[in-house]
Amino acid sequence: MMAEDFVGWDSYDDDLEKAKPKPVPRRSSAFKTANRLRSGSVVDRLKRLFRVANQDPDLDELDLQAPRYVPASLDILTKTTRFSRREIQLIYRSFKQECPTGIVTAEKFRELYSQFFPLGDASYFARQIFQLMDQDMDGSVTFEEYLVVMSMLSRGSLDEKVQWVFNLYDSNGEGQLTAEKLTDVAVSVYEMLGSYTDPPWINETTIKDHVARVFSKMDTNQDGIVTFTEFKEFCITDEGVRRNFGVFDSSL
Repeated sequence: MMAEDFVGWDSYDDDLEKAKPKPVPRRSSAFKTANRLRSGSVVDRLKRLFRVANQDPDLDELDLQAPRYVPASLDILTKTTRFSRREIQLIYRSFKQECPTGIVTAEKFRELYSQFFPLGDASYFARQIFQLMDQDMDGSVTFEEYLVVMSMLSRGSLDEKVQWVFNLYDSNGEGQLTAEKLTDVAVSVYEMLGSYTDPPWINETTIKDHVARVFSKMDTNQDGIVTFTEFKEFCITDEGVRRNFGVFDSSL
């Protein structure tokens, strides 16, 4: 995830400019590779975890022989998601290439997600996203669980996407956000992007100052806690935030 993927970060450029020292020479091809890999929206990166397989024009049903785990039928999946039969077939083929057993473990997901951030540590976000996908909390993500999240993020309503982001920020599932939680998210973004990020000079004090300003806007009653209602109101009424949610929209 890039900073632009996060609610309330659309004004962050101003803060970064104030903290900017003399320009630091940009590093070689490794930096360019990292930038290319981390580009795109949340949905783009989740899609690219499982590369689209060679498209077989004769695909009529899911190939259910190789995996140990057998997903639900296409008829059921088309009813529980916003994807067509053909789209589900293609997603499944690519999913099975990376996960031939039909499921994804937490470690495998971290490994795949970290490919987008070779110069940093993506463990925090890999763990958070995995936990949100693992609906039955059994330590693995099935094809259905992955597909449901993909469907919601790419074609769900604004309310659904706001709820998903809120849950992503609410790391311990308390149903409320604190400034500390948002700071943890912000710091982990820069840990994920790594030491060769642009700009490379951000320190934790600068991040905390920005989080404090954004949190104050969200916390309408100034009680030190942001409820989902407050978070949703902030997301819906702030034009910049609404625009940021557009990065979730995606087609296959």
